[in-house]
Amino acid sequence: MTLKFLPAHSASLLMPLVLSILMTFVVSGVATVKNLGLAFEFFPNWMSAWAISWVIAFPTLLGALPVTKRIVQALVKPA
Repeated sequence: MTLKFLPAHSASLLMPLVLSILMTFVVSGVATVKNLGLAFEFFPNWMSAWAISWVIAFPTLLGALPVTKRIVQALVKPA
């Protein structure tokens, strides 16, 4: 089986998709364990919190990344 790669132009959508999945997974897990501890209901509550937070985070990242790039470009000296 050979790997099939996505075209380069899909990186602008793939990067915030992967970032939002990873970040919301970790942050919702930390918040859930802080609020519930490692109780029996931890995992289903974590997955619920993760799904809700991802639905909010992904479109937010799509809008925030261009603004963030402009802010960072304004703060650093050109190479």
